[in-house]
Amino acid sequence: MTQQPVRLALIGCGGMGLRHALAALHMRRKGYSGLMLTAVCDENEAKAHELAGLIERDGSERPRVFTSTEQLFDSPGIDAVDIVLPTWLHHGIAVQALEAGKHVMVEKPLAISVEAGRLLCDAAIRSRRIVSVAENYRRIPSNRAFKALLESGELGVAQTMLMHKAASFDESYNVDGTVITAPRWYTEPAKGGSYQIHELGVHEIDLQRHWFGRIVSVTADTSIEPGPGGVGEVEATTLATLRFQSGMVSHIAFLKSKTTHERSRRLFMASEGVVESRVWHAWQDGEIVLPDGRKLPLETMTRDYLARVDTEKDRRLAPGSFEPVVYSNPNEPLTYGVGSALHDFVHAIRSGESPEIDPFDGLRTLRVCDAILRSARERRTVEISDEMSA
Repeated sequence: MTQQPVRLALIGCGGMGLRHALAALHMRRKGYSGLMLTAVCDENEAKAHELAGLIERDGSERPRVFTSTEQLFDSPGIDAVDIVLPTWLHHGIAVQALEAGKHVMVEKPLAISVEAGRLLCDAAIRSRRIVSVAENYRRIPSNRAFKALLESGELGVAQTMLMHKAASFDESYNVDGTVITAPRWYTEPAKGGSYQIHELGVHEIDLQRHWFGRIVSVTADTSIEPGPGGVGEVEATTLATLRFQSGMVSHIAFLKSKTTHERSRRLFMASEGVVESRVWHAWQDGEIVLPDGRKLPLETMTRDYLARVDTEKDRRLAPGSFEPVVYSNPNEPLTYGVGSALHDFVHAIRSGESPEIDPFDGLRTLRVCDAILRSARERRTVEISDEMSA
């Protein structure tokens, strides 16, 4: 029997909300029928109507428009919500949605603090509803291909990784003809936490936990400067060393830069091989050095992985939810992991299985973010003896 699509409401019609909506529309064009955008919600009514119009013009039924979550949660015909709001609002809106009986997908990070994340986890347990974290980087095919390479043992034992990312607060992307500019709340600690740790670093921590396992300690340092326009303070640099239970050690650096000077590089060393990338969010524009000294372009790794992904029955990358190409582009939601995050959420709702990144996994990542901040503030190594403890 054909299952009815999950009726999804999008809460937050800003830049990332647009990405989520476009991912759903692009999936529908490719034959994916698992979800239907049935409502959009934003306190800016004009912005909500603009997104509803875009969805209608794409050939879908025009979603209902709401300007308050209270009205949305009282409305029938909505199975689940996708929360794409400033970080400080995540846990409060998610808890309200769960109490209203809705399944919830929430943008990363799970919440603005560990305490808020725990409240969300408690609400998920009480409600018995699905909660998924929309972390897109883990869903990019080359990042999954790298994990498969590690698990194959071909490169030997993982030893260390060096990663640096020079990023601007003013980064922007052109997505389907719409320019998405980084919102200013990114640099307001009360709304976004730390830009380099909660916005950028949370991607990196989730990826490295996915690749290498449990992080047992962090040692970090930051330098602070006035925020944009002289308002508040922001990190100019964040340096951190992550130590894993396996013995693996990783060194990460986030650096403030101008948009014209954004750069990134990743170097992984194993006992028998090397992998290098000049792209941060995906393994691209680089090479693999094999045990015998041969060098292969990174695209070979991803292409080989995609060629066998169906036989591996990786339901995380379902047909229609991603583009089977070796290059990930932030301008293209289905190469950027957004569609796969939506599909995983839909699958969890329909099957009753846990999503790949449930709220407890999101809380583990958030605890590492918190440990980095504490380590830098207290100038000491912070141990993470039990990922779910205080």
